[in-house]
Amino acid sequence: MTVLLLFNKSESMTVETMLDKTQIESVLFTQVLLSLLKSRVLTCLQIRVDELNEDFKENDIQKNYTIQVNEAFKRFSINFKIRNS
Repeated sequence: MTVLLLFNKSESMTVETMLDKTQIESVLFTQVLLSLLKSRVLTCLQIRVDELNEDFKENDIQKNYTIQVNEAFKRFSINFKIRNS
C-alpha cells in the first residue's frame, strides 16, 4: 500500500526515488514492486509487458527505471507473491 500511496503526489518516479521515500528494505521493496508490475497495477517505461514473465526477476529492476500507475488497470483481485529471505 505504501508504494501505491507514493503516486498520490506524483504521476511517475524512479525506483531509486521510491526506495528513498518509502525507506522499505531493498529486497522486500523489489519483491513488492515486481508483483505490482507483473499484475500491471504499475508500469515501467523501460520494461515491455512481454518481458514480465517468469524469467523477469527482482534483480532485473534498475534504480533508474521510471515507474507510473497504469491508468487502464481494471481488476478486482490481485495476488502478491513475496518470498521469505
